[in-house]
Amino acid sequence: MLHNDQMEQSTASVETALERPTLLTSDAPVDHTLPKINKGNASQAKQQEKQRARQKGPDVVFLVHPAYLTDIPAVLATPNETARWEPSWWVYLLLPFLWIVGFYHAHIHPQLRGKSHMVVEDVEYAGVRVQVWIVRHFGRNFRNEWERKFARRNVELAALNAERCGAKVLGLGALNKAEFLNNGGRDLLKILPSDRTMAVTHGNHLTAAAVVETVRQLHAAGMAQGLPIMFTGATSKTGRAVAFALHKHHGIPLLCHSASPERRADLESFGIATTTDFEDGASFPMWIIGKYDLRVNAHMPVGAMACVFAVPNPLVGKRPDVRVVEGATLHLDLSRLSKPRAFANLLKAHEIFACHAGAILRGAAAQDLGSTDEVGEIDPDSLGDFMQRANQLGLVVPPLTLPTPLGSTAAVDPVLQV
Repeated sequence: MLHNDQMEQSTASVETALERPTLLTSDAPVDHTLPKINKGNASQAKQQEKQRARQKGPDVVFLVHPAYLTDIPAVLATPNETARWEPSWWVYLLLPFLWIVGFYHAHIHPQLRGKSHMVVEDVEYAGVRVQVWIVRHFGRNFRNEWERKFARRNVELAALNAERCGAKVLGLGALNKAEFLNNGGRDLLKILPSDRTMAVTHGNHLTAAAVVETVRQLHAAGMAQGLPIMFTGATSKTGRAVAFALHKHHGIPLLCHSASPERRADLESFGIATTTDFEDGASFPMWIIGKYDLRVNAHMPVGAMACVFAVPNPLVGKRPDVRVVEGATLHLDLSRLSKPRAFANLLKAHEIFACHAGAILRGAAAQDLGSTDEVGEIDPDSLGDFMQRANQLGLVVPPLTLPTPLGSTAAVDPVLQV
């Protein structure tokens, strides 16, 4: 984490950091002997160029974006082993300047340069070369259709550049894969070359698998106290797979909230209970929060346990009494890194978002998983296999530090950073 004195020294270089060149380096030998391009050998030259790109390009490119303007200085921070990155108080004083920087990079820079990303990490994990690219837009750029138009174009530009540089797998993080932006990544397939060699993944199979394993451990530890678990967001792409897996493979009783009669009927056809009213879960000590809906704060019981995979988390700053376990954050094996991480996406150095880990998993399994796109529905029957593959790579659900049981007079830790 950057301390205030370090941050003050680096403020002047924020703009420079956002302009940092995206140079790709590799120790692999590159054949520079291309024949002269003419009508007779243009196709052959193109194939040779693609082959050279694949030789020097990364196995995985993972696309992220900052949530807030105040996250910009994080690109200058070195990941910490014990604490996550947070902006210093004085960063908020720079918001007018950061707004100008953010507007330029989200709306103007891509049009001028034909590039919407910057490379913030280039490292090997378990023999898989992984780059993290920041797509230069923010959470605020998804608020309305005018801004989403620019965000959509930025993701498309980054995807085209990833294919051009020879990436084998393109992972989509945060809102870069939102259904309202590009149909979970499906629309990107239309703008990529027909002869592409890069697979596109939303990584949500491993996200769902991580949530299922986390809930399973919490349920086994008695956090639900014999009652059903209230589940919000259970009809989303990831939520539906989680609900089916918990019900079918683990026999965990759920009460899933949805306002859609069609989606409730879908869950009910498989024997999963549903409701339209949060109040029906007001007495349940354990909730799964898979959707950003502030109404949950008015209905969760005091001291409840929440497994959260919603982005953003609707409980933050609202219910300090609720004990939170993150459902979609994994731990990685630091000994399998070729060098220390340069960017951890605001997490601790040993933490990684499950969708990021899912892209690495596909890069490592190039002969099966990595050769196909993962942008459609999630197969709940495959989640155990995904979790097992991840564990073999040292990507694991962190050991749970169980919270103080309900009814105890001991102090309750409001947020568990596991």
